[in-house]
Amino acid sequence: MEKTERTNAKAYHCIHLDSQRFLDQFTAIAGAVNGLRNKKFLDVGCGLGQKVYMARKFLEMSATGLELRPAYVKTGNQLLKRYLSYKNETEKEDSFFPRIVRGNAITYKKYQDYDVIYFYRPAPDPVIQEKIEHAIAKGAKAGAIIVGHLVQCFHNPEFLKQYNLTAHNADGKTERYWIKG
Repeated sequence: MEKTERTNAKAYHCIHLDSQRFLDQFTAIAGAVNGLRNKKFLDVGCGLGQKVYMARKFLEMSATGLELRPAYVKTGNQLLKRYLSYKNETEKEDSFFPRIVRGNAITYKKYQDYDVIYFYRPAPDPVIQEKIEHAIAKGAKAGAIIVGHLVQCFHNPEFLKQYNLTAHNADGKTERYWIKG
């Protein structure tokens, strides 16, 4: 456990959604929304980019990670280039090849560019987490699928109404996602 620079709050940066649950959830969502292949995917607070890698490799989405910490951005991009090969020379510059960009999830201005926005509690501080959730909900385009775990606001009916979001269950049980109307 470490303390974050900005909030001085304790954060468990190594805890994330396990890979099989992630793939199961997104496979169920793909079935419910007629597929995710070639959709633009954003992982907010992606760390080293494990879900970015999985979204590209196994779900065939154009994948981007958003990460605040420069060292994670650099190392994550190095790992993506090492473990994913370019299909051809043009893919090196193609937006379909996964990448991690540095940015602040609260002030990020490109949420509207993505079809699928994923996050797993990017901020340990509840006040910051709430601001991130508002930024995502406000910035997402109509039709965007938002998948969040350990959410603060997305279970609040007033929040959903404010941002024109509808809740859905990916597996018919517990795995929720939201679609912006």
